[in-house]
Amino acid sequence: MMTKRRLVCVSGLALCCVTTLAIATDVQLLSSDSTFKAPVIAENGGGPLFVPRGGGVCLEDGNFEGGTGCGVWSESSNTTCTWVLDPLPVWGIPAPQCTQAWWGGGYCGSANSNSVCQILDVPADATDLEFTYIKWRVDGDDFNGDVITVSINSTVLHSLSLDGPTTSPEPAVTTSVSVAAYAGTTVRLVIEATSVGSLTGNALYDGFQWLGPAGTGCDCTVASCPGGSGSCGGAEGEGEGEGEGVCGDGGDCCVVGDGPHCSDIDCCDAVCAVDPYCCDTNWDIVCVNAALDEPLCNEGQCGGVVTCDGVWLCDGDANGDGVVDPIDSGGILARFGLDPCVEGCQWDLNCDGVLDPLDSGYALGRFGTCDPPPVCEVNCD
Repeated sequence: MMTKRRLVCVSGLALCCVTTLAIATDVQLLSSDSTFKAPVIAENGGGPLFVPRGGGVCLEDGNFEGGTGCGVWSESSNTTCTWVLDPLPVWGIPAPQCTQAWWGGGYCGSANSNSVCQILDVPADATDLEFTYIKWRVDGDDFNGDVITVSINSTVLHSLSLDGPTTSPEPAVTTSVSVAAYAGTTVRLVIEATSVGSLTGNALYDGFQWLGPAGTGCDCTVASCPGGSGSCGGAEGEGEGEGEGVCGDGGDCCVVGDGPHCSDIDCCDAVCAVDPYCCDTNWDIVCVNAALDEPLCNEGQCGGVVTCDGVWLCDGDANGDGVVDPIDSGGILARFGLDPCVEGCQWDLNCDGVLDPLDSGYALGRFGTCDPPPVCEVNCD
């Protein structure tokens, strides 16, 4: 069975989907450098720079035209800003499709870690999930380890490293991931950006559609907009779900599990009252993040603690881009002597609580490989 490295830190991954966004008091920026101004690359009134694609079936509000108030996507951020928006005023370019997109990363009073998610039905004949992204990192913090992932039921299907500074947005990339294993089922789709250090990368995601079933793809209209705060967490006030077992079963509430429920009964009851998926189907990263924010979880011991599960795709892959290479060892080298719980616990590859040549050597010895990461833990309390 593949194992995962698990480090416990006081800062790191974004809260995902369950947390309600506060009223914005700051503004969205591409960098913590407030003097940076994006060049206007395409001034066309917010229209699409890339035309909508046909040939598939668009997810409900798969192009984010409904915005945050539509009630289709559930949005979360560790900042006060909203990140489903028209990027033109800040980026200088329109969304990949139509007017709005989801912006992962960025800066709003602090480095932004954020996510959107929804529970949805995968068509029975779906083979792939297709989407478009545009990446841009404008600062010099090019070995920070920021990453964006697309996951279904806690399984990471796509990972994009936000490392590497560029002078302008990189060309749009349209890609797809296989969803054949989920065809005909109800799943939780999570798109999450994790900003590790004080500076941050950026990416726009847009145009999510199923491939396989015949359709016209995503157009620039909103097919339906039920309103509310999003459909990721289930209906508020619902009790424990109908999955196998009961609260008290399962593993640590602060860690992603391999089934529904978790071991702390009070914590499990509190989380599942807001998000029945956690007791119906699986205790995934959304449930963990809810537990991190719930005082009843382990009598408050979860509060302020996050795990790095899901960041590593390979043993020694410190920046989470799916390959062990000089970018990993170079990123560690730039952090020698710094606190891994501030810089990001995934850089401490040997889990000894310090960033030093042993970590860069760990990566160096694994260049070109992608072995499952071992289990180890660093407590940064």
